Amino acid sequence: MFSPIELSDLDQLIQNSVKKALASSTQAPSPEQPDRLNVDQACKLLNRTRSWIFKKTMLKEIPFGKFGSRLVFSRKELEAWMESQTIPVENPSGIMAERLAKTAKRRDK
Repeated sequence: MFSPIELSDLDQLIQNSVKKALASSTQAPSPEQPDRLNVDQACKLLNRTRSWIFKKTMLKEIPFGKFGSRLVFSRKELEAWMESQTIPVENPSGIMAERLAKTAKRRDK
């Protein structure tokens, strides 16, 4: 048989249950990701296809190494390479002003 419970007691029980569930579901910080990557992991990191990765390694345009016959990549080196390839975006009004100036120069000729 059930015994009657006060609304305030029920509220407190629900709050405690939710707090306990949230505390137990909190994930511990993930361990540091390994530095060595295979081709598929490099594809995911760079958001590129396998063929793009193979082409860039063949042309020696991205940092890589070999382990036997397999390609391996360093996460740190790839991230540094991506940073070196990133071009900062100018402010949009500056870009438009530059385009208008070029257009005006062409019309003057």
